Amino acid sequence: MFTLGVTLRVKKGKEGELIETMRDAAAKVRENEKDTVAYKVFRNMKDPLQFFFFEQYTNRESWEQVHNGMPYIKKAVQKLSGLTEGELEITEYESIV
Repeated sequence: MFTLGVTLRVKKGKEGELIETMRDAAAKVRENEKDTVAYKVFRNMKDPLQFFFFEQYTNRESWEQVHNGMPYIKKAVQKLSGLTEGELEITEYESIV
């Protein structure tokens, strides 16, 4: 199992656009990606401009080659680049239990 944690900050006033973009992308992930185990986006309750993505795949290749290659993910990533500020913090995890 391959897991990603991604933290980002959205520009003030762009929160709704980010949420809408990610809801659309998540629905397409669920419909089309059999090797994506979990694809969730969370909003920080104390800092509503901070979001956390939890992504889990059956293996790294499913993320690199399938998920990242999907046109709806490419479109969402492009849109996010205009909605966020600062660097994305991406952490990779491996399952141990």
